[in-house]
Amino acid sequence: MGECPDLFELPVEGTNEKKWVLLCNLNPGGPFGGSATQYFVGSFNGKEFVNESPSKTKWMDWGKDHYATVTWSNAPDNRRIAIAWMSNWQYANDVPTSQYRSPNSVPRDLGLFTVGGETYLQSAPSPELQKLRDISKKRSFKVNGTRTVKRNNSGQRRRLRNRTVYQEPACGRYRLPSLQ
Repeated sequence: MGECPDLFELPVEGTNEKKWVLLCNLNPGGPFGGSATQYFVGSFNGKEFVNESPSKTKWMDWGKDHYATVTWSNAPDNRRIAIAWMSNWQYANDVPTSQYRSPNSVPRDLGLFTVGGETYLQSAPSPELQKLRDISKKRSFKVNGTRTVKRNNSGQRRRLRNRTVYQEPACGRYRLPSLQ
């Protein structure tokens, strides 16, 4: 099943050529099981997209947690920026949280490049992410005693006992070295 289709044109690096990219998010069907983002490169005449490599399967990301990719057009300098959901339907409903089903990926700038006559999609973290560096320092704090962190659906409690918790300042999340 395809979800979040996206069709857009990109320049091919090192040429004056432009090609069309069709993103299609699959579930199931990913290279490691579950969901993933597949892409096709080709031409589009306003009515029909033609894949230039119908016998090749191209994945936008080889990680298991990359799905529901969407893009923005008209970004500064005519860039195409993509963001995805960092999860997989194989286990999304089993994430031990409530009202939260995983974060989005970092924004990525997209482009096309050619190797051996084959055109591929490339992505790199958007340069605006550099501005988030050095805004604040990574902090840690100790949990003294026992604190309930979360109750899962079966009513079990997750507890911290005398652990160091690391805060990731750019996103406000907390990383716990281990839970019991």
